[in-house]
Amino acid sequence: MRRVCVELGVVAGVAGVYLALALLGLKVVVVAQQVSPVWPPAGFALAAGFILGRRAWPGVWMGALIANLSTGAPWPVALAIAVGNTLEVVVGTSLLRRAGYRAEQDRTRDVLALVVGPAIVGTLVSAAVGAGAVCASGLAPWTLYSRALGVWWVGDAMGVLALAPVLLSWRTVSWSRLTSREVDERALLLVLLFIACAVVFGQRPTHDTGLFAQAFLLFPFAIWAALRLRVPEAALVTLLISTGATVGTALGIGPFASEPAIDGMFVLQLFIAVLALTSLLLNGARVEGLAAMAQLKLLAAAMRSTEEGLLVLEPEPGRGARVLFANSGFWQMSGWTEAELQEGGLAVLVGASTPEEFLPRLEYAVREGGSFSGEAMLRRRDGGDFIAELQLSPVREDGEVATHFVATVRDVSEKRRLQEQLALSERMASVGRLAAGVAHEVNTPLAYVLTHLEALKRQLISAPLRAHPQAPVLLESVTRAKEGGERVRHIVRDLRVFARDAREERRPVDLNEVVETALTLTRAELRHRATVVQRRSSVPLVAANRARLEQVLVNLLMNAAQALPEGEAAAHEVEVRTESDASGRVLVVVRDTGKGIPAEHLPRIFEPFFTTKRVGEGMGLGLAICHEIISGLGGDISVQSTLGRGTRVTVALPAAADAYLEAALTHREPPPPAQPVDGGEVPFVAGAGTPGSPLSQIAPLPLGEGQGEGAVTPTPVLTSSTRRSVLVVDDEIRMGLSMQLLLQPDHDVATTTSAQEALDWILSGRRFDIIFCDLQMPHMSGMELHTRLREHAPDVAERMVFLTGGAFTTAAREFVRTVHNRVLEKPVPPDLLLSTISEAPGLPRSAA
Repeated sequence: MRRVCVELGVVAGVAGVYLALALLGLKVVVVAQQVSPVWPPAGFALAAGFILGRRAWPGVWMGALIANLSTGAPWPVALAIAVGNTLEVVVGTSLLRRAGYRAEQDRTRDVLALVVGPAIVGTLVSAAVGAGAVCASGLAPWTLYSRALGVWWVGDAMGVLALAPVLLSWRTVSWSRLTSREVDERALLLVLLFIACAVVFGQRPTHDTGLFAQAFLLFPFAIWAALRLRVPEAALVTLLISTGATVGTALGIGPFASEPAIDGMFVLQLFIAVLALTSLLLNGARVEGLAAMAQLKLLAAAMRSTEEGLLVLEPEPGRGARVLFANSGFWQMSGWTEAELQEGGLAVLVGASTPEEFLPRLEYAVREGGSFSGEAMLRRRDGGDFIAELQLSPVREDGEVATHFVATVRDVSEKRRLQEQLALSERMASVGRLAAGVAHEVNTPLAYVLTHLEALKRQLISAPLRAHPQAPVLLESVTRAKEGGERVRHIVRDLRVFARDAREERRPVDLNEVVETALTLTRAELRHRATVVQRRSSVPLVAANRARLEQVLVNLLMNAAQALPEGEAAAHEVEVRTESDASGRVLVVVRDTGKGIPAEHLPRIFEPFFTTKRVGEGMGLGLAICHEIISGLGGDISVQSTLGRGTRVTVALPAAADAYLEAALTHREPPPPAQPVDGGEVPFVAGAGTPGSPLSQIAPLPLGEGQGEGAVTPTPVLTSSTRRSVLVVDDEIRMGLSMQLLLQPDHDVATTTSAQEALDWILSGRRFDIIFCDLQMPHMSGMELHTRLREHAPDVAERMVFLTGGAFTTAAREFVRTVHNRVLEKPVPPDLLLSTISEAPGLPRSAA
């Protein structure tokens, strides 16, 4: 019900306003009683139809019907005229919508759409229907049809041009508060306009042409309003001038008053048409120009403030290209100002590292009006270089000839560095994917080769063979062969670093403690080569695997030591410093005053297998492994070096998160002390030492640039005075036979290639003091054997020692992380194998 009342109110309101305006227009009729040259309802009806849509049509029809009936026109004539007036609204608004008309009238196309659509075509429909109805009813003869049509059409058209723009634009403008100056300007305009209208339209008509010319004095006011005021205000000024002219002419005064009246009205309507059209077009052009200027200012501001470098170039015959504009982004990137580029041209960007073909190619593209895309090493104003990615695009104003060029310049130096790091990471990942398989394929045969060599060596030094004249020669050959095998073992072990899980368990680590441990382990190498300077700062903890960080620091310190000559400790220095940077990362800096690294080698020092050392002195895996470890912890490692002056290596790691800090504060314990073997030095061997200590987790790394081998201290030989029952389970039959050959003199050894057979022996009651079992085997793995034994013979499961060649699956990695049994990596050094037997749980220790 409420909606119906609202709709009825809309219809009644439209009809009432239309009727009031129509009665004003009917006061100036020149043909019959219905044809008036002044028809303001046409402008109101168009605005109502555009704003309200179909809801306005009934009100227009009703207002027009009542207005025509009030003149005494017959019902059929009044109905026909009302239909014509309604069709005028329908046609006019449809044409406006199809033309994309905007009521803001901030484009010249909107003004043209208003003129061509409703003011010409729409009003012609109403005039044709209305004039025909008047002549058909006999209210006017058909001989006056053309005059009635013209008067009707002009009256409606002027109503549209004078009133509709005010009503349409008034509701769409943002009415911001006027300043006092703007208020004064509008007041002055209205006062002067009132005076001018009084002067022009307040005089009695004469035959003097000067009075008619005075009408053109009103045009400056319309132009003033169009260029200075907002759209609805300018339209209102035009409406005021039109109203004053119409009232004066209707009263018989002013330059357009004449006899017959219809002639003066025609001239008046022509004046109003020109005035309204001029004002609307000027106002639309001004608003459109202001919008375009604002857009240009925005684009200019965007070009100046964008971080990318932007250049605007102009072709210059004989000189290639002239720089017209350079934004602040280019200045920040290169240091060159716009004035310097305009004076020196693009040649100032060409440095020693810039490819020779860069500038000719760029100038050729400018001459030919084409595009250009490429990278070049450009020169900064301070003399440095940067890698720039340049894109040149032509600007064609006429669609044919390139009048200007826009060049975008991007500094991609950091991007290229990251791409190189990514490529290096991908190469390392490839090594990692191959490492586990390579380790497994090499370690297993290498294990029984080394075991056979050790067994042969023991036989050669035994009493029966020691006196043989060839024994020393054979012993020397066996020793050299074993040394070669040990080198292969170290290389394969280092390769396996790339295959380790980056998600291994991490704990809060104090880098100052890691530095202390690394310095302790490398003191013997450093003391004869340099003075060691340690500068400690209070730094946050980092979340890492302590043993892996110690690997990195040991390797870096050994690199520094090997870069210094021996015996000149007073002349050289190795500095180790911990600190935090501005972003909160924790830094460890290792600096030496050694021979440095050649500049051409710096980009490749982190590549696996890259080395400048002689064959046999190193594999070039040291720094590559350091890079892999630090990258896996979310940090980065960088090297700066000057030939002849030294090298600086910086390791940056993110500080530990809150969860790690909390764990550190509540559970942090110092690492357990290393346990010496037989009262001697702690051997630096993988797998040796107390489990959980740093020495039990660190393996020596191959050394990078300037580093030598020789980081391993041999473990003292352990022999057993107590015979043990040993079971070897390995799917490689040669592995079992080689271990049997090595252990048989001191222990009772049984071998099998089947975990199922080993399980059957144990469950049948056969006793073994220790079981060496391969971790991964076909059919039943060592992990499955361990699970079965825990169910049926848990004491035997505790005596299992696992052997692995390095091919870890996800399940095997998780098993190794959680199992309490010892895990040895193939090839197991014979001394470590013997010591493991002597330390078998549940049995007395063997004598050394």
